Amino acid sequence: MLGQCPQGAITVTEREADEFSQEEVHQYLKEKSETPPAPLAAVSTPKQPQWPVKLDLVPLKAPFFENADILLAADCAPVALKNFHDLMVGKRVIIGCPKFNDARAYAAKLTEILKQNSIASITVMHMEVPCCTGLKWAVNKAIEGSGKQVPVKEYEVKVGGDIVEL
Repeated sequence: MLGQCPQGAITVTEREADEFSQEEVHQYLKEKSETPPAPLAAVSTPKQPQWPVKLDLVPLKAPFFENADILLAADCAPVALKNFHDLMVGKRVIIGCPKFNDARAYAAKLTEILKQNSIASITVMHMEVPCCTGLKWAVNKAIEGSGKQVPVKEYEVKVGGDIVEL
């Protein structure tokens, strides 16, 4: 049984889902590229694309991680912050939820990402609810386990949409 958000901000619907297939994603993107995308607001697009963004799904080693500034954000943060895309500029985004996923597994995955790539910095952005601080814990454990010195900034997103640097 999964927990629930103490603020009532999210709900969980359980359902069966197909396995993630990198090949199907590439085929879909290839077919979709034949139609030009609609213009978006001016957001800096990195030279090396990054997909997926969920921590459970990102690869351990990838060209887009080399010398990257990582933004590790709680799943809820983009919903709570109207300017989330502004905070993404120049960063590689990874999202996750330590309440609904195993924070120890997050720490282990982040440790391997740090070991296998040259990460320039990590920005952790979590919600103000206590369960969300598991992201910062996972980053601390990953840095310790990797033996690397990586600068970390931590931000707390208030349920009302304000953001505070810790």
